[in-house]
Amino acid sequence: MKAKKKIGIGIIFLIMIIILAIGFVQSIQQPNQYQTKEFFMDTIISIQATGENADKAVEGALQKMRQIADKSDRYKAESIVSKINRQAGVKPVKVDQDILAMIKTAKEYSRLTEGRFDITVTPIIELWGFGTDEKKVPTPQAIENKLKLVSYKDIIINEEEKTIMLAKPGMKIDLGAVAKGYIVDKAANFLKNKGIKSVLINAGGNIKTIGTKYNGEKWRLGIRNPRDDEEDPNDNYFKVIEVKGTNVVTSGDYERYFMEAGKRYHHILNANTGYPARGLASVTVIADSSLKGDLLSTSLFLLGFDKAKQYIAEHADIEGMLVTTSGKEWQSTGFKDLLAN
Repeated sequence: MKAKKKIGIGIIFLIMIIILAIGFVQSIQQPNQYQTKEFFMDTIISIQATGENADKAVEGALQKMRQIADKSDRYKAESIVSKINRQAGVKPVKVDQDILAMIKTAKEYSRLTEGRFDITVTPIIELWGFGTDEKKVPTPQAIENKLKLVSYKDIIINEEEKTIMLAKPGMKIDLGAVAKGYIVDKAANFLKNKGIKSVLINAGGNIKTIGTKYNGEKWRLGIRNPRDDEEDPNDNYFKVIEVKGTNVVTSGDYERYFMEAGKRYHHILNANTGYPARGLASVTVIADSSLKGDLLSTSLFLLGFDKAKQYIAEHADIEGMLVTTSGKEWQSTGFKDLLAN
């Protein structure tokens, strides 16, 4: 009996050692993973990261994102952008490197689109009521009057003094189409510097990946169907791509819009006309930076199907997909290669 008892104890002890060993191996195989969500920049920001001290790194990245978002938000009275708007036609405003870089880059894309994309379109955005509960179709006369305040050429940049001035009283800028991509890139650089090698940042249409998932698999990303009105946001993807270490950004007419007399009016305004761009329902761009993807997805949307298709085809550093309001699709060769089976 004593011998059997000893054997029984020995077996139990052996099982405990095996369980502990399995747990130890699993702890090695599954490095520290951390995931969190926050709401700012008028969207839900989520970060998923894997690596040593991933939690501290992600919280640090979020803090950096909030800092840049706060100073670039025209709705915050003390932001740098609000100060620039208040001093329009009066005097230059001292800015930091982040704001200077965003405005300089925005002007480059204004030239690319021949003025269709323009961060000074803000007075027209306000006229339409986007960002408020009082959206409406303005009168042609009202739009014509406000267009006098819209021109990227009237943004005066003094790089030496690090100042920005808007030439005319009443001018306003909005960095909404620039800041998100810029901020996501800054967060990613912060995480990389902390040694984090597996990251997925989702900033409401701006997705950035660093490396692969912790197990080596590529990230699977869904591209939303621009004409799927299902309430469940997880059930309206019509394309899935597999990527690693890249940026995927989509602009569409389905995020911020209203219907009037059976017609859709969305927030992506052509700064030359003051009206929403027509023809495309969504543009997805895959680029080497979130900032480039952010600006290009909006700029190509404004250029329209033919010019957007030509631009993507002529630039080997980007891939893309276009969907028209009639449901026509076009994908670049490189984009097709990323489609999941």
